[in-house]
Amino acid sequence: MLGKGESDNLVEPVLLSRREHVFGSRCYVSRAVFMGSKHVIEIECGGGGGAMRVKVDGETRLVVKRLAWKFRGYEKILIDGIEVEFYWDVLSWVVNDDGEKKNGHGVFVFQVGDGAVWPEMAVAERKLIKKSVSGSSVLQWAEESSECGRSSCSSSTKSCGSNATGFSLLLYAWTVN
Repeated sequence: MLGKGESDNLVEPVLLSRREHVFGSRCYVSRAVFMGSKHVIEIECGGGGGAMRVKVDGETRLVVKRLAWKFRGYEKILIDGIEVEFYWDVLSWVVNDDGEKKNGHGVFVFQVGDGAVWPEMAVAERKLIKKSVSGSSVLQWAEESSECGRSSCSSSTKSCGSNATGFSLLLYAWTVN
C-alpha cells in the first residue's frame, strides 16, 4: 500500500524461550519473567536426604524427596496463580561412584502459557545434549507435553498458534566444588 511505512507492519518481538547456564555447589539461582511478572527462581539440591527444593521469590513451591530415585520428573506449580510446568533431569548428579555430585549438570525446564512454546534447539545445544550422560530426556518430555509440538514451532521468533503468551526457561545447572 502506498503511504505506509515499513514500521507500520512490524510486530513487537516477544521472548519465547531462554537458555541459561547457572553454576553453584548446592543452590542455583536465575531470574525470569512469567506473563509480565519478574521472579527469582532458586533450585536447591542435596542436603538432608537428597532432596530438591524449588523456590520462587523465596517461597518453596516444590519439594522432591529421595532425588536419587526421582532423578527425572515433571510437576505443575503455581506462580502468582499461573500454572507453570516444571521438568527436571539430574541423572548425571546421582550416577557417580562415590555418591557426590561432580562435573555433571542438571537440566531444568520451566514452561508457562497457553499451550507450551518450544523453539528449535540451536546446533550448539544439540551437541551438548549428545554429550550429556543424562540424555536430556527432560527436553523430550517438554516437547511431547506441548500441545503444539516442534512441527508448528520452528524458530524462536514464532509461537504456537496465534498468540505469543508462552515462555520456556531452560536451565543447565553445573556443579562447582
